[in-house]
Amino acid sequence: KELYNGTEPSITLSDLSPGDHTIYLKVQDDLGAWSEEVNATLIIHEKPVVTLIDISPNPATEGETVTFTGGGTDDGSIERYLWRTDEKVLYNGTDAAFSLSNLSAGNHTITLKVQDNSGALSEPVSASLTITAPNQPPVVTITSPKNRSKVSGKVTISGTASDPDGTVQRVEVSINGGDWILLTGITNWNYEWDTKKLKNGEYTINVRSYDGKNYSQEQSVNITVENKDDGGDGFIPGFVAVALIGAVVIGLLLISSYALIYRVKKKF
Repeated sequence: KELYNGTEPSITLSDLSPGDHTIYLKVQDDLGAWSEEVNATLIIHEKPVVTLIDISPNPATEGETVTFTGGGTDDGSIERYLWRTDEKVLYNGTDAAFSLSNLSAGNHTITLKVQDNSGALSEPVSASLTITAPNQPPVVTITSPKNRSKVSGKVTISGTASDPDGTVQRVEVSINGGDWILLTGITNWNYEWDTKKLKNGEYTINVRSYDGKNYSQEQSVNITVENKDDGGDGFIPGFVAVALIGAVVIGLLLISSYALIYRVKKKF
């Protein structure tokens, strides 16, 4: 086909199909005479095409190493990989894969172009990458009982829990290093602790919360159990006192009875 017929000595075209083309040129003078044709061979390479854009892990946590892997096809060879975000170039080099760990938290659009051995660039291919901020652990507080307080009977241990970047899933309590016990409630939690069967003395209450990824720092209070009837050793002090008083009364009655019998016998 005719590519150009005009007065300009040079032209620019961008619609030639890939392949080998023989280009013919002849010129005409001001008298209308034409020159002999000359020709040259023009090779149009196909543009390279991106065939792989892989980002792993995705999503990733801020500070975590993310690996980018690209690939492409061409009628020649892929020589260069150009990765960028909307803000900046991430990588421009010859390696098909590279890694970064300094991407900021947020949603990023990642674009890849490949370049072939003739310098032609592919059309861009994009993928989304989500970088999340590191998980913030939950927090927990104990509002009751107060530290260094004295308690007795049934005690309600209560408090609050929250998570700055998620949701608290559970709250647990441990007393004197015992097993962790799941509590009722989350945002406002409580636990009824029966101290009647315990020995009087000092106890440490530890509480923690969990958000599915991390536990909170443990919070603790030290309290003193002071029950009037200490059932921890199997004896009830009040009952012992009553029993002792009863024994004394019975003893006195027996002594009085013997004295009376003695006087009666002596009389007769």
